[in-house]
Amino acid sequence: MKQMIQTSARLFLLACLPILLLAACSSKSQLQMAAVLINEGCPMDVGNGCVITDVQYDGKDIVYNAAVEQNRVDLEALGKDSDLLKASISSMFKNADDEVKELFQTMIDADAGLKYIYRYKGETDGVKISCRLSPEELEALINGEQSEEASYEEQLSNVVKTTNLSCPMQVDEYTVLTETMIEEDNMVYCYKFDEGALSIEALREQKASLRESLHASFDMQDEAVCLLLDICRKCGKGICYRYIGGTTGESMNITFTPSDLGKLLKQ
Repeated sequence: MKQMIQTSARLFLLACLPILLLAACSSKSQLQMAAVLINEGCPMDVGNGCVITDVQYDGKDIVYNAAVEQNRVDLEALGKDSDLLKASISSMFKNADDEVKELFQTMIDADAGLKYIYRYKGETDGVKISCRLSPEELEALINGEQSEEASYEEQLSNVVKTTNLSCPMQVDEYTVLTETMIEEDNMVYCYKFDEGALSIEALREQKASLRESLHASFDMQDEAVCLLLDICRKCGKGICYRYIGGTTGESMNITFTPSDLGKLLKQ
């Protein structure tokens, strides 16, 4: 989910140019016209099963409406931790450049906030979660200072926390994602597998081919995937897939180093 938040947050920056071009208008007029211009590009597929369906200025906030795939995201679980959702979105705007700060200042002058609303694809009713950054919170982001390294580390920490809200997650008939964690050198995905279907010894024999399959599974056309790889790399961490036998507890790691991630990003 955090990957989708990262990507949709970046799309908010599309508003910068319209705002700067409309500098002669009032703050509210600027926001209204910027929302119209951004909305012309909707629906926008931002990757990882998330689509921005429309963008509006409702007279109070700039509102991003997003639809997500139910098999990718547990909105119910994410909605139970509103503080984490807000921290995930806020972390994307820390150490913002001057254009983003100017945009936020326009929103503050109009007493407007920034809101994200997430629903499952194909549903207009049912589960819905939202997060709003108030004008005061936008101002705090403008005035706050944080090192670039600390900002990326916070973003990675939020990736782990939001992913774990949906764990355990059934991956296939024999495999469950039990948790994610951050270790000294890696972000780690922990999978428990049924040793009645495949022994740890047999899995180890297939390690090379499994690594090739995992390498091929990185969709470098998906901006959300690219963002996650870039954040890991900038934190000096790789990505590790840890397979743990459900009976013996023995494990096998397949790791992509920061250098590996950098090569993927150059593809």
